[in-house]
Parts: sequence; structure tokens; C-alpha cells
Amino acid sequence: GTEEADRAYYRLESTRVEGALRLGASPLRRLQVLAGYSGMSPGVGKHASPLLGNVFPDGTVPFGGTATQYFISGVAGDFAVLDDAISPSLGVHGRAELKHAAGLRGADPDYNQWLLEGRAYLPVFAKRRVLAFRAAYAGVDPTEDGAVLPFYRLIQSEGQLRFLGYSTQRFRDRQLILAHVEYRWAISHQVSALAIYQLGAVAPEREVFSLRAAKTSWGGGLRMGMREGSALRFVVGKGDEGLSAQLALRSDF
Repeated sequence: GTEEADRAYYRLESTRVEGALRLGASPLRRLQVLAGYSGMSPGVGKHASPLLGNVFPDGTVPFGGTATQYFISGVAGDFAVLDDAISPSLGVHGRAELKHAAGLRGADPDYNQWLLEGRAYLPVFAKRRVLAFRAAYAGVDPTEDGAVLPFYRLIQSEGQLRFLGYSTQRFRDRQLILAHVEYRWAISHQVSALAIYQLGAVAPEREVFSLRAAKTSWGGGLRMGMREGSALRFVVGKGDEGLSAQLALRSDF
């Protein structure tokens, strides 16, 4: 519920080391066992204003000046049945990722993190015209009742979970949902023009989500399939707060 006028900047130093045992060569059909380390340390920014401490009083941002370190373990899987692995026009794709973060220090609260995602592709009278659907549900949940999580480890609208018409990391909370539909029209080999509509929201728990509070975006762009499960995308979106552009070099949608 933070207003756009409360935008604030901070510096975040992040160290991540992760290894995976992969069963299955294709990124569209594989199971992964994950293990790694994640360390994050928030600090005072220098090259933008206003700074976090100038907008939110001391003590109001959980772990606003405190570093955390975690051992991460989990599993992830993808399973897809598609007519084309680069530019699909028919089929479904399911994804799940479950992780547990164990604090390496007593003050670091343990938590679970998840991502559930489904995709579907449907041709519109021809393979070169496709409706592509995507729905994602992500979240973090402390293992102890009442535990407060660091604000920088909450689920954020960034990367594949970015809300199209808003700046990256604009929204964050314990849970996030995203519904995305786009119309793809092939204009050359592996290149398609896009028309997009999106609905996204964050909330502290599932029961609090409401359609009225969701953020809507619409826009368009270009997609170029590169290889199996990988594409280059450039999109421009419009939301309540203006225009936002994004270039994704290794998108998997």
C-alpha cells in the first residue's frame, strides 16, 4: 500500500552461491535439487534521493540496517508439453519451486519460499497467431508464528514477476500473484509482435488479496525466440503511474 510519493533508495550488497543437481537436459522438462548460500546487507545509498532513512523513520523498516545470512535448500521442477520449444503455439507448461532458508545466526528468522506457475498457449485460427497465458503465485512464510522478515527478502515485483506498467521492485510483501495474457502475432522467423494485459497484486497473506486492490497494466512489444526455453523480449507497459519499459535478454516466456 505504499504510495508512489514514498519512493526511497538504499544500497543492498548481495552475495549468492548456489549449486543444482539437475535431472533432465531440457529446461522444459527437468527436476532440480538446490543448495546454496545467500547473504544480504542493506546500507545507505549515495547516488539517489530521497534515502530510505529520510522517508521511513528508524525502526519502522524491518531489518532496515541489519544484514542476514542463510543456507538455502530446495527443489524445483518444470514440465511442459508444447508443439514448439522456442515459439510455442499450443500446449501447457507447469513450474514449481520450493525453498527453505535457514538462518546462520540466531537473529535471522527461518522462512520458506515458493513459486507456483502455470502457462498455456492456444492458437487463434493459425500457428502464427497465439494467445499466451501465464499465472504465478509466489511467497515467503516465516517458520515461526509472529516472526518478522527482512524487508529486502520479501517477494518483489521484479524479474519474471515484474508488473508490466510499473518500475521494478515497486511492490513487495509476503505474497504476490500475477495473471498475464498476451496476443502474439508472428511477423518473421521467431519474431512476434505482442499485445499484453496484466493483473498483479501483493498482500501479507492469501486471504487479503482482492481484485479491487490489484494493479492493472497493458502494453505491447516484441519477442524473439532464441533457443529452447529462452527468448529476448522488449515490452513497454502502461499502469496507473505512467509508462515503463523492460528489455529481457534471457526470458523463458
